[in-house]
Amino acid sequence: MNSNQTLDTLKMETQKKKKIGILGGTFDPPTICHIQMAAEAVNLRYVEEVWVIPCGTRTDKLFGTPGEHRLAMTHLLVNDFFPKEFPIKVNDIEIRNGRTIPTYDLIQKLKEDPENEKYDFYFILGSDLLEGLRKWENGLKLMEEVNFIIFIRIGFFVRKENLPKKYIIVFTSFIGSSSTEIRNRIAALRNQGTLEVTNPELKRRMSIDEEVDEKPNPEISEIKQVREQKLRTIDGNKQQEVMSPEDRNKYLEDEYLGIYGIVPSSIIKYIKDHGLYLFKK
Repeated sequence: MNSNQTLDTLKMETQKKKKIGILGGTFDPPTICHIQMAAEAVNLRYVEEVWVIPCGTRTDKLFGTPGEHRLAMTHLLVNDFFPKEFPIKVNDIEIRNGRTIPTYDLIQKLKEDPENEKYDFYFILGSDLLEGLRKWENGLKLMEEVNFIIFIRIGFFVRKENLPKKYIIVFTSFIGSSSTEIRNRIAALRNQGTLEVTNPELKRRMSIDEEVDEKPNPEISEIKQVREQKLRTIDGNKQQEVMSPEDRNKYLEDEYLGIYGIVPSSIIKYIKDHGLYLFKK
């Protein structure tokens, strides 16, 4: 090796690689919580860019929304929140692959791409997923080899034994709503016509004393009763529909599916236009 080659090699070895955050998920649908994690990873300078990657068809998790819809909604979310020059990008590698790529394999695939030689990858994860991380496909290798950025989610205790080898802990104040909670809210409006915290585990984690009255203000109860009466009339133990399907759908449209502010209006419109979760064409 001549002196020029040695200098070039040293320069490559010492050159700082660009830090890329990888935010994967079903995004069914994508929520503000997802984009907040991506934004905070950049804002707090843990990474210089984030690639948001909707997964392909999964065998370990049931969901019925085709990949092209989840990808389109993810683009809407990113485009609604950020200018084009902001370093959060949607990557369709898994959607193009058809089937999901396990996280460890995905990171290896990204690393092996010659175009990515200048990048270091960091997998962005909510602390709610730590406990089951070692059970993921190649979970032990994932925990040993991959860089992690872990966002603490309220109500999920982080145990040392569940932490990967290389990690950064991020404390931030945003409130997270999962995609599951979004789907459950829409279903609750469809089935009961009222909104509650629909995930029992989520409600348990809110750490409220059993003796605390959740609705101490009678005016709040009256508001709920009026809203329920718009949809149902109660006769003994029987509940009878009082609105036509057309009027019911119109009412729910007026209510923005109960998820406005958690997902942007463009995604609510997309859900309606494409008959996802509730509205059928």
